[in-house]
Amino acid sequence: MKTAKNITALFLSALLALSFTACLKKEAVNSVPSTTPASAASSSISEGAPDVRIKLFETSDIHGCLVDTAFGNEDKFQYRLAYVAKVISDARKSSEFDDVILLDGGDLYTGTNQSTIFRGQHIRAALDIMGYDAVTLGNHEFDWGVLSHVDDDATVTTYDFDSYSSDSKIPVLACNLLYEETCKRVPFTKDYVIIEKACKRIAVVGYLSKINSGDNQDLLSSCKLDLDLKNLSEKIKEINKKEKPDATIVLAHADPLSIASNLDPADVDLVAGGHTHVGLYGTSDNGIAYIQCNAHVQGFASAVLDFGQDGKVRVEAAEYKDIMNAKELLYDTPENASLLDPEIMELSRAVVKDEKEFIGGVLGYIDTPIEKYNVVSDNGATSAGNWITSLMLRATEDFDAVAAFYNKGGIGSSLYIPSGEDRRDITANDVYTMLPYSNNLLVFELTGAELKQQILNGFKLETYGDQMSGLTFEYIDHRSEERKDIEILSITLSDGTKVDPEDTKTLYRVVTFDYNVTVKGSVFEGKTPVNAAADAIVDSNAYIEVLKKEAAADNGHISVDTGVRGIKIERER
Repeated sequence: MKTAKNITALFLSALLALSFTACLKKEAVNSVPSTTPASAASSSISEGAPDVRIKLFETSDIHGCLVDTAFGNEDKFQYRLAYVAKVISDARKSSEFDDVILLDGGDLYTGTNQSTIFRGQHIRAALDIMGYDAVTLGNHEFDWGVLSHVDDDATVTTYDFDSYSSDSKIPVLACNLLYEETCKRVPFTKDYVIIEKACKRIAVVGYLSKINSGDNQDLLSSCKLDLDLKNLSEKIKEINKKEKPDATIVLAHADPLSIASNLDPADVDLVAGGHTHVGLYGTSDNGIAYIQCNAHVQGFASAVLDFGQDGKVRVEAAEYKDIMNAKELLYDTPENASLLDPEIMELSRAVVKDEKEFIGGVLGYIDTPIEKYNVVSDNGATSAGNWITSLMLRATEDFDAVAAFYNKGGIGSSLYIPSGEDRRDITANDVYTMLPYSNNLLVFELTGAELKQQILNGFKLETYGDQMSGLTFEYIDHRSEERKDIEILSITLSDGTKVDPEDTKTLYRVVTFDYNVTVKGSVFEGKTPVNAAADAIVDSNAYIEVLKKEAAADNGHISVDTGVRGIKIERER
């Protein structure tokens, strides 16, 4: 028995030695030191042992874009996520790093035709294939109802797409999403998660800066965001005190520099951001490193966490890598096979195949370009805005709407006519590309005075709804004068009806969409729509049906309205 005990002791000693050795790796040049509390494990490492280096990757604002198919030519489809996935896979295999962390900064869904068609199923499959460690909520995760993306255990929900199905267990983070009445945390997200890599414990804290209107109106009306960064700082201190992580990262669907600048560098090593659709990286004035991605997988952000033998963490090689400078490397060709992750390519090809079947053929043709930026009216109206708002009116004819409002920022793209051609075919894919957010159309009743205010709001901020159809108006621009305002002189509906801009009694039915309704100060704020929100019309799907009817009635021709909306009147001096 004594011999057996000795053998057992030797075996355990050897096992501990192997575990200890597995946590050690080579030295590295250090920068941006951190004083985040180190765990007992890291502080016990002997002198002369190599640093532990962990590569961190972040994506953000994917918006459902697995493959960019906007050009219509399959030879030019850009398999963007497959390219990024291969970079991450190579880093996992590299002897340069002890391990890899993969995070996403929110807005995984809505914003592309693929997201509209597949409702995020393909993205959830990709998250599992690529092995994400955590994601934070973005505002667009609320578009279809946040509970359609998150399970009760605060992980990414199940998916069943093509041959891909699973109950994902990737943590969903947002430490500042609270119930309005009680100020208690919602149960369907986590404040943070501890990720264990290369014998290091990394705390990742989630933060959300905005909530969109969406399908779960009852849920959203009972929720609020705590945007006080002092409270976020206190939350992080509590997490560090409780968990004693080796490093702490904030994963925020918000501008990372503004977050980093308001936190304590003794508590936070890195902020990975999102929401603003800008690829960036750097170090805030207080010494906290930050990174962020551009949107639609146009690149990826990364940094290296170097855990030194002094118990400190140094953030190295923070960068944003743009992959759009060499688009030809993103094409599905034999030459690019080694650059594209095979598993994500298999998933991507399934997406392309199903997308092609879903969007069908040609709806009709246009002989006038539909342009997002080329204004046709003094108030900033564009042919794209005119076209979309006219479709809104036709889609809600049953509700007798007489005017429609949309915002230019919600227009996904222009539809140009190819050089040398006099027409262009329009497909369902074009509609989804131009209107990628699956908005709900809501009809409200406004007085003449409220209609005037809605027009004025569009001059102030496009998100109120600066694009319109169903009316024209005359105005004087006093903004260069002492009074600095817009004066609405008259409003005329398309049927010739004159609207009194000061009338507070007569009601006119107006269609807009759910995002405009939620903008603070909107004339729609607090109003109940004529059509119930639960039964609201989804814009892109409805427009496709409208365009099919129009094309069938006019030998395939689809009209484009380039008429003015706002008529500027020069005041006599």
